[in-house]
Amino acid sequence: MNGTYVITEYKGKMMGFLLDEKRLVSAEYFAEDDILGNVYSAKVVDYVQGIGAAFVDAGLGDTLYYPLKENESRHLYIKHGKKQELRAGDEILVQVSKSPIKTKKAEVTSDISITGNYVVINRSGKINISKKIHDKDKVTLLKSKLSEYFNEESLYNVGIIIRTAAENSDVNEVINEAKNLYSRLTGIIKKGLSSVPFKLIDTIKKDHISFIKDIIIRNCYDNFTVVTDDADMLKLLKSGIDVGPVNIKFYSDDMVSLLNLYGIEDKISKAMARKVYLKSGGYLIIDPTEALTVIDVNSGKSQSKKKEKDDYLLKLNKEALDKIIDLLILRNISGIIIVDFMNIKDKDKYAEMISYIKKSVARDNLLTYVDMTGLGLCEFTRKKISKPLNEIL
Repeated sequence: MNGTYVITEYKGKMMGFLLDEKRLVSAEYFAEDDILGNVYSAKVVDYVQGIGAAFVDAGLGDTLYYPLKENESRHLYIKHGKKQELRAGDEILVQVSKSPIKTKKAEVTSDISITGNYVVINRSGKINISKKIHDKDKVTLLKSKLSEYFNEESLYNVGIIIRTAAENSDVNEVINEAKNLYSRLTGIIKKGLSSVPFKLIDTIKKDHISFIKDIIIRNCYDNFTVVTDDADMLKLLKSGIDVGPVNIKFYSDDMVSLLNLYGIEDKISKAMARKVYLKSGGYLIIDPTEALTVIDVNSGKSQSKKKEKDDYLLKLNKEALDKIIDLLILRNISGIIIVDFMNIKDKDKYAEMISYIKKSVARDNLLTYVDMTGLGLCEFTRKKISKPLNEIL
């Protein structure tokens, strides 16, 4: 499969568009002022037991949401009061885990983490290895070497996740990256714990370079090309991408823009529409609300005598689900998602549909299948991390 990452200006923003062959699969915008990933020394200004959260001030002009259950027993105190539990007035070290979205505040966590090419260093206190790594000998070797190192050296309950990309890499390269990121993370924490409130301690941001490197390392494409029409971006790409293989191109045709060359504006317009057509002739109706997103699956022009047959409905629902997951990723839709699939009466076909749903959500690590309601509506949740595409645009 061929992949292309196009970096160009769109609606006044430098954006990256990832295409599988000719299909648009993601639109990325990395704002310079985005606080996602930043580490701050902060002060607890309010503790609300009723909602299980505290609000902290990091000197950003607005308080940040700090969920207590997720951070229980992991607070990184700079200064702590007399009571055992976290209280207003305490000073702690936090990392922004979710950007502010509309009226919702940014969320912070004490589980400070850094993502590398092959590993993620966090504060889980555990060594976890991706289940997608099938080389059992490599898994055993990685666990053995990492356990030995972290048992002897680990501070601040630091843990590690070995990413799928490590399967095709040298073991020593993975170990060295883990040690380097561990050193960086502990350095950040030490610096933060000796700081005063309202200080930016470190910036751990994702940008076009890290996004591209992640694609290359995960070996997503047989041939991968990055193309831009921005001279400054070209310099960053050539100096920043130290993994391969990748073909970096500069586009300089004044007659046809990159957006028009790849039909990006038309692809975005179709993907962001309320009514999205399926290849079978069916279509989706997508209605976002303040509380949730509702998606209705319709047979449309594909209606025929076959429409009552459950095998046909199963095929239509599978096609609809594949398209829905693509759109959730592209639009970066998060929160509660309710899907009204075509009704399947046959128990075996219905069970096959549920099995397909559970298998398909694995394509998106932010998406979770919850259940089917009594009315036959499918419930999903998708983790909120950054702004949806419609808000960016």
